[in-house]
Amino acid sequence: MRISRSVAVWALLLVNAALLVSLAGRYLGTPEAHAQAAPQGDYLLLPGNVIGVPADVIYVFDTRNGGMIGVAFDENNGSLEALPSIDLNRVFQAAQ
Repeated sequence: MRISRSVAVWALLLVNAALLVSLAGRYLGTPEAHAQAAPQGDYLLLPGNVIGVPADVIYVFDTRNGGMIGVAFDENNGSLEALPSIDLNRVFQAAQ
């Protein structure tokens, strides 16, 4: 079966039009969204222990926002337990 020349030209024109539309949509479309508008924190992780917790704890300090949380791995359940978060800015203001 042989395709006529006019059918091939129309097929190529349709493919080129589709490519042109996709290229225009790429550059003329809406701008991409950014998930975090606020700056991210700088984090410091330190290992440690907590009295009453049978597992080791990783302390996560957010140095930019002044926060701290602890995360412990419970070997019995195989899960992570988050300790209550602490606002270090408030703690240090009370100490002054």
